[in-house]
Order: sequence, then structure tokens, then C-alpha cells
Amino acid sequence: MANINSDLNVVYAVDDNFAQILGVSIESLLRNTENFYKVRIFIIDGGIGQENKDKIESLLKSRERRLIAWLQAVNITEELNIPVSIDRGSITQYARLFISRLIPPAITRVLYLDCDVLIIKSIVNQQVRV
Repeated sequence: MANINSDLNVVYAVDDNFAQILGVSIESLLRNTENFYKVRIFIIDGGIGQENKDKIESLLKSRERRLIAWLQAVNITEELNIPVSIDRGSITQYARLFISRLIPPAITRVLYLDCDVLIIKSIVNQQVRV
């Protein structure tokens, strides 16, 4: 059995406005990691509707050893107790600040990807420590 940290652990943060774009990124990730032992995709949910979640999960149905987990985004305004300005995008742009708090403690290596990243070749061994 592989070590949880030798698997590919990928984190995205997204809301409903970028769910379709996220689907494209996940599909490109899956196509370029087909020979890797296990891929875990953690999605920090900043407000994704069930219909979009179902579409994203359908990308993994026919792929073995590909897992998806939904994590609730931390409300940065509440966390910091100050108003946070959103210049463009959404509040989920701050979600990556709390990755280490949201993923299971046994996982010490992840790769954070913006949801508009298109993977065109293998990204294996490109993870960084959190």
C-alpha cells in the first residue's frame, strides 16, 4: 500500500462561478496522471451548487484510484474579524491560506492549483510541502 504522501494530493478552491472552468482543469489533470498510483483532489468549496458538484464528480466515476473530497471554505472575514475586500474573483481566492487546516493532518504534501490551470503534461513530483 502506498504512503498517503506518495500519492498525488491536489487542492483547488472554487465557487459556482468557476465550477465549469474547474471541470476542465480536473479533466486535464486526470488525463495527465493516469499512470500515477492515486490522485486525491480536495476542493475547497466556496459555494458550489449540487448540480455542479455532480458534474465534477462524474469526471472521476470511470477512473480508478481517483478520489474527490469537498472541504468547506473558511470565511476569511469571520476568521480575521475584519472586512476583506474582494478585488476580483471571489472570497475563495483566500481559501488557500487555510489549506493546512482543511486537509487531513496525515497529508503533508499537496499541490495547490488555481481552477483555471490547464495541465498539458505530467505534474508528478511537482508537489511542495505545506
